Amino acid sequence: MTTRWINRLRVLLFLWGIIFSGALGIFVFATDALFAQMNDLSMRYTPHLAPIAYSSERFWLVLTTSLMLTLVMLCFGAALDIKQRMNWVPLLLISKFVSTISFLAYFLTGHTSLAYVIGALTDGFVFFLTAFIYTKANREDGFRGHGNWL
Repeated sequence: MTTRWINRLRVLLFLWGIIFSGALGIFVFATDALFAQMNDLSMRYTPHLAPIAYSSERFWLVLTTSLMLTLVMLCFGAALDIKQRMNWVPLLLISKFVSTISFLAYFLTGHTSLAYVIGALTDGFVFFLTAFIYTKANREDGFRGHGNWL
């Protein structure tokens, strides 16, 4: 029997899988449009912040694609068998924690673009919501110990 918080975690992971799939498509096929949109938002609401520079180099896009596809598979895989794969969730949490801290660190050390704030808020939201539900699911009776942090 699946308990309430475990079911919520399963649904959340499935939703993250869908959202990350969409983000992957945007990153791969609409990189410049994404940067343009963030710069437009910045000019409109935070004109004192610098625009993010466009990149003609796609080296980092290869790594981004690899990571996003890994996160998609991790989320869908864990959602399909949450009781056996509860210990996959900390991998997502580590990824989102590191990206949130990195976005903040870059912003606070001189890369003053709204894009870094958007990244920190987005990945921070994923981290905190997932961590909250994961913690609740992990504490439910009969499920202790399945979701230890690696």
